[in-house]
Amino acid sequence: MSGPYVVWLTTDAGHRLQIIDGWSYLRYNMIANGVGRLELALPSSFDLSILRVDQLVEIWRTSAFGQMAYEGSYLVRRLVTERSDEGQESHVLFGPDINALLARRIVAYAAGTAQASKTDQADDMMKAIVRENLGSLASDADRDWTQEGLSVAGDAGLGPLL
Repeated sequence: MSGPYVVWLTTDAGHRLQIIDGWSYLRYNMIANGVGRLELALPSSFDLSILRVDQLVEIWRTSAFGQMAYEGSYLVRRLVTERSDEGQESHVLFGPDINALLARRIVAYAAGTAQASKTDQADDMMKAIVRENLGSLASDADRDWTQEGLSVAGDAGLGPLL
């Protein structure tokens, strides 16, 4: 482990593969209602052959009270290899947080259907779209991510009517 952080590499479904130990630096941000970014300098001993696009990097951090708390998950999207003047290679992993899945704005239903045409409070409408495209109400079982841990909060009706 590198200090108060534990970094896991998982499959795209969230099944843990291994802890990433000995990294040089970890930079990440979380953006409310936006897409955060990850930059992780991998240790030289890391086996690059296990990396796949859309795997997840989970970040956990020890709180001031000594308990491990989940910080966020980031998609593996790009690996950059750099070479120093001394000839040493370093590998830096980059990717967006999982909010990128929602930022794509894909509604996988035909225009005019009940799933694609809605009127509701903005917050509840977004949750309905997620449930119907990635959750328990998806018409295609392959798109239902609830078994992988996706959950959608209950409707609150706090947003403007759209």
